[in-house]
Amino acid sequence: MQNFILSARAISKGEFVPEPGKPRHLLIPEGKPISTDDQYRMNAPEWLECVQDAADGQADKRISASGDVLVFVHGYNNSLEEIRKRHEILKADLAAEGWKGLLVSFDWPSGEQTLNYLEDRADNAATARYLVGSGIGLIIKGQARGCQTNVHLLGHSTGAFVIMEAFIAAEKKGEFFKNDWRIGQVGFIGGDVSARSLNADSQ
Repeated sequence: MQNFILSARAISKGEFVPEPGKPRHLLIPEGKPISTDDQYRMNAPEWLECVQDAADGQADKRISASGDVLVFVHGYNNSLEEIRKRHEILKADLAAEGWKGLLVSFDWPSGEQTLNYLEDRADNAATARYLVGSGIGLIIKGQARGCQTNVHLLGHSTGAFVIMEAFIAAEKKGEFFKNDWRIGQVGFIGGDVSARSLNADSQ
């Protein structure tokens, strides 16, 4: 199994840093850290082809006429290792529920310190256009070529803000404004709560 990651982090001294940078389309073996290693990087058309291939639940080098892709956008204060773990947990949970589509994580440059919240908001607004142009937009272009991949969005915490900014950015792109494109389902998840708070017996 492999993890599909679209990272919008900058790179410094060969490592990802929590600042906006040029998008990188990554295909990384499950369990491996998210890194700048060139062996995991793909060009956009190749990455899109892999996404469309796996969207029907079967990475068999045969692109089906339809499929589902869920783009997960994490919140702020997430390290790369936390993003990888959340991606893999969500992927496993979806599979356990019988979902056959593909999970893609959009990694925007959040920091790892609570006091970095305001800067993170500015960074996610700046990188929302990458979610549109290099992520959602790339898959939607595939729709125009006859591959009706259904695109769904899931934003956790500040990730919901990224998604909202992405829709605003999409309104300003002529190719989106003039063409018929669609998003399937959109879900927003609030901030983290403890399991105890959801237990009726603890009230």
